[in-house]
Amino acid sequence: MVWALVSGLGGDVHVTDFLDEIPKLRSRSIAPGKFFLDACDGKFTDEDLNEEGNAFTQAYFDFDKGNYLNDYDATLAGDLESLYCVKDTWDNFDLLKPRLDQRFAEWKSKR
Repeated sequence: MVWALVSGLGGDVHVTDFLDEIPKLRSRSIAPGKFFLDACDGKFTDEDLNEEGNAFTQAYFDFDKGNYLNDYDATLAGDLESLYCVKDTWDNFDLLKPRLDQRFAEWKSKR
């Protein structure tokens, strides 16, 4: 979610209703997961993203054909007991961001 917002894929709700929150993300004064819980009540819906963001996430987050969970696991979970043990930090965001950028670029090239 946070990657999409800082990548310009956020929906109008975040641009208008959470205008004060986006600078907190850019300055990293709030953790990515904390923002998601606070601003979205932990729910990721189509209103959170613009049209392009929704199209990408439908492909990438598809549990049957998408690569998100595999990418997340390979990049962040490593030797952890489960995906749920990954800490909500900007360091982890920075580890995952290049993979998300790559997957988005690949997806765009196929459109």
